Amino acid sequence: MRIAFNGSFWPMETTGSGQYLRQLVPALWQLAPSEEYILFVPRYVSPRAPVVPPWLAVEVVPTPWDHMHPNLAKLWFEQVSYPRACRRHQVDLLHVPYFAPPACASAPLVVTVHDLIPLILPAYRGSALVRGYTRAMGGTAQRADLVLTDSLASARDITRLLAIPLERVLVVYLAADTNY
Repeated sequence: MRIAFNGSFWPMETTGSGQYLRQLVPALWQLAPSEEYILFVPRYVSPRAPVVPPWLAVEVVPTPWDHMHPNLAKLWFEQVSYPRACRRHQVDLLHVPYFAPPACASAPLVVTVHDLIPLILPAYRGSALVRGYTRAMGGTAQRADLVLTDSLASARDITRLLAIPLERVLVVYLAADTNY
């Protein structure tokens, strides 16, 4: 099985989503080392291939917006470049480790939704563009075959606010890094 990961946060190891991705991928490999893992990293985030374990394939994927507009590059990568790269590599499963799955996927799609704070708390809603992006991502999350989340509270929010059936939501609690 060929499993693809949206690697947008891989180079950002000090962020929560970066730490999540950097722990998730090796943990999956330990559970299933015979599978093939591919990390697609957007060029606007990392112009060169980041350092990865030898068993993890990595491809830096460009967008037309890389040097012009980071927000458009981000959206283009999520919705166009990442799904295209997955089709080109004939992946069997796509995983997006944060709340921004593609609207069209060529294989089953798993998305991790850590929380829905921007939909729940007015102080975190941002500008009209941010609110539109968040609303659009809620719609694309509805197409996911499986939604992973970190807590029962987030699972309830996902079923209530995104209208995703509970049977497509799986709570997987976060754990501390073995360094701790």
